[in-house]
Amino acid sequence: MAFEVLAKHLNNHKGFLLACLIKLIHVLFLFVFSLVQTLVATLVKIEPWFILTYGAGIIGNILTVPYPEHIHTEIFGEGRISLTTYSATIPEGLAILGLYFIVTVVLGLLLFERKEFT
Repeated sequence: MAFEVLAKHLNNHKGFLLACLIKLIHVLFLFVFSLVQTLVATLVKIEPWFILTYGAGIIGNILTVPYPEHIHTEIFGEGRISLTTYSATIPEGLAILGLYFIVTVVLGLLLFERKEFT
């Protein structure tokens, strides 16, 4: 019975359903970006400068004294295994965050300007 009430409520309020869907997509993007960043950094061994969470790392890194090295390689098991971690520099992180902001604002405006939304 509770599901019927919820379904009727969501049917009457399509805006609420759309807001929930958008929030779900945001949460999925956060997890997907983190997973892709880990895979790119460890398996492909390139700096993930194109990923939002890499640029957002400056938020936590700015509180670390001293600021983390840009590229840090840790060697384990007598040199057989190495793990490289990348930390964005402050200008690089700000550029990544700014670029994502500009792209999402432009896409949001384009979607809002469409006839279906007016």
